[in-house]
Parts: sequence; structure tokens; C-alpha cells
Amino acid sequence: TPRYNLRKNVNAPQLYTSVPKPSKTSRDSPHKIRYVEKSSSKTYRRMASRNHLGRRTYGGRIYDSEHGTTCHQCRQKTIEDKVQCTNVLQDGSLCKVMMDERCLVGRIDKSVNDDLRFVKTYLPEKFNSLIKLESLYKYEKAVSPHLAINNPIPKDEDVLNKIKGSISESYNESLKDGGRLFLETAGGVNSPIMSGTIQSEFYRALRLPIILVGDSNLGGISTTISSYESLTLRGYDIPTLLLFNNERYNNHLFIEKYFNENQNSSIITPKIFPISLPPPKSENDLSDVKGLEEYFDSNDENFKAIISTLEEWHDNRFNRLDEMEEKAKEIVWWPFTQHDKVDGVNVIDSAYKDLLISYKDDSNLGETFDGSASWWTQGLGHGNSKLTLTASYASGRYGHILFPESIHEPSLSLSESLLDGVGKNWANR
Repeated sequence: TPRYNLRKNVNAPQLYTSVPKPSKTSRDSPHKIRYVEKSSSKTYRRMASRNHLGRRTYGGRIYDSEHGTTCHQCRQKTIEDKVQCTNVLQDGSLCKVMMDERCLVGRIDKSVNDDLRFVKTYLPEKFNSLIKLESLYKYEKAVSPHLAINNPIPKDEDVLNKIKGSISESYNESLKDGGRLFLETAGGVNSPIMSGTIQSEFYRALRLPIILVGDSNLGGISTTISSYESLTLRGYDIPTLLLFNNERYNNHLFIEKYFNENQNSSIITPKIFPISLPPPKSENDLSDVKGLEEYFDSNDENFKAIISTLEEWHDNRFNRLDEMEEKAKEIVWWPFTQHDKVDGVNVIDSAYKDLLISYKDDSNLGETFDGSASWWTQGLGHGNSKLTLTASYASGRYGHILFPESIHEPSLSLSESLLDGVGKNWANR
């Protein structure tokens, strides 16, 4: 790959973007990186002020064709903050490849780069080849997605199809040895996605089981319970709830007590896992890495228990789906049916809009168009959150009141609507 010789060509282009790109093989090598200690700006100024033909500064970066270290990304000898590859060579030593941190930020969006690098930094080496990391959407600013996204704003349907495609791809890759997939969303339960649709509505089409991360700070009890109820009203299952063990407020103790006292036989009560608080952030990157490595090690048993709980819930869910068809044939009576001639039973896990999510013989859930429907779902569709909230409000306000010689707002409003609609010009009651 051609490079600039800064000693002989003092007038070389100063724009970083003018530097020739490295070959694909060099650029895409699978190097694992870690943070190292950073030099101060005072050190940069002192180094750059030395009278040396091969040295120049641009954008806070010092290039030195003689004394610098070759950056794996831009292929120039750069004296700058470095991140070093942590791949172990055959002789047991660390790989010597150094990468200019700013080059990495330029090649990958900074916030995403930090997220992916964070996971890779604390991922044990033996698992490096087993973990697949993928970022489907990247935001430059740490704000709500509907503010962070630039035009054109992607359509909900396109975003959903992209997520479905990634899930299907991961599923196919796991068929041989199995696997687990975690989909991390950006923001809270009712935070918007790029289009402005709130997340609890958008992800309902997938109805993935939820790992709810609660709030362990002041006011977090209300936030956590409200988030739980928002998800439950929309038909999500929440097998686990995670909170930091904040000893000042002990939110996890109250929330655990609340759920134990308010269990509902038809709704899953989440298993609560308090996790110890991470160490305070250090100004020294190396100390930060070491402290977090020890923190993750100390919580290893907790993380194993969380995974075990999720797997147990998953197994119970599909074991129940497995037995539903035969049990239904034994104990259920269906109207308008010749029961001796029932060959197969449609096992429905959930429904949304015009689709039924049915359980198949191959242990998979599949979408089936609801061609028969019912008289009201033909208009509204299944799982309509407005209908759910309206029914929940009426139930919470009135419960079930016997109607004769009584009146309340829902019954009077409905009567007026019927007289003004289907009963117009012929009915008066």
C-alpha cells in the first residue's frame, strides 16, 4: 500500500482523508483491541515542537515517519493515543499491531464503536469465536432515537424486517450447536424508535420475552412498576427483572415484595435478580478495565443464575405448547364441531393485528393469517393497545356492575352511539 514519506515530502497533503486507504486484507483483519493509558496534550505539544522534518501535527494527531508506530488503520507512523491488539501469538506473546484510536472512531461510529469495543474488551478470549455482535442501527448522539436519526427516517416495516432477518440468520446459524439471542433496544419501554412509534408498540409484532432492567435509584420503584405494567398490558412475558443492589434505596427489596404480594395466576411473575453496583469509573483506562474485569468475575454466579432462569422458563413454555393439542382433544368441547373427526388442533401462542402466532410440529412458532377472524377483530385486529387500555380503564374504574335499573358512563355512551348509528331513524331505545 502506498504511504507518504513525510521526511522527503514536507508538502504532503494535510487532509487526513487524503491518506491512501489500506488494502482490504489489512483493514479488515480480526484484531481484538483494548484501551491503554493516554498521553496528555502537553506531551503532544512538546513532541510536536521538536525540530524534525518527518514530524507534523494535524487534528491533534502527531505523525512521525521515523519514530512513530504504524497505525493498523491509516498505515502511517503515528504518535497518538493507541489501542493495542490483544490476540495471543503462537509464541505466547501479544500481537504487536497498534491502532490509532481516532482512526477507529472515524471508521466506525463512535458510540457504536464504544459499545462493541466494550463487549469485546471484557469478553473472555476463549469465547471470542462463539459470540456474534451486530449493531443494526447506529446513532451519533446519545439522545432518543427519534432525535438522533437523520433523514430519511426508516419506516417501521423496514426496521422490523431488518430485525426479523437478523434473528432468522442467527437462528439458522445456531441449528447445529444451539445458542441464545439477546436483542438490546435503545431507551426505555415507552421510548420512541426512529419514526416516533413507542418501543412497546413497535416490538409487539415480535413478542419476544423481556429481560426488564429496572431502576435502582430514587424514584425507580415507580418507573420499574410502570414499565412492567406497560409491557404486561400489551401481552409481553417478563420472566426476569434485573436491578442494581443500591443499598441506599433497596428498590429491589420493595419490588420483590410487591410482586410476591400481587401475583396473578394468569400472568408470569418475574424473577428478580439484584446485581451489585459496578466500581466507580476511573480516569485511568487500564485501571478501569481491570476493575470491571474483577467486577464481572465477582458476578459470574449471578449471571449464570439469570441464564438458568431464562432457560427454565423457555423450556416450560415450549413443553406446555407441546402438550396443548392432545390435552385440548381430551378436555375441550368446541361448538359446531364433530369431535370424533378432529384431526389437528391449531395451537395459538398469541395473536397480533391480522395474524395468529401458532405453534407447529417442528417446535417453531409461525405466523398464520387469520382468515376467519371474529366480528370485531376484522375491524380492529388482534392485540389492539387502544382497546386493551380502554377495557383496562373500564375494568379498573367499574369492575363488573349489574345493569338493571342502573346507569354509568360506558353504558349511556354506548346506548347513544347505537341510537345514532345502527338504530338511527327506527329505534328510540
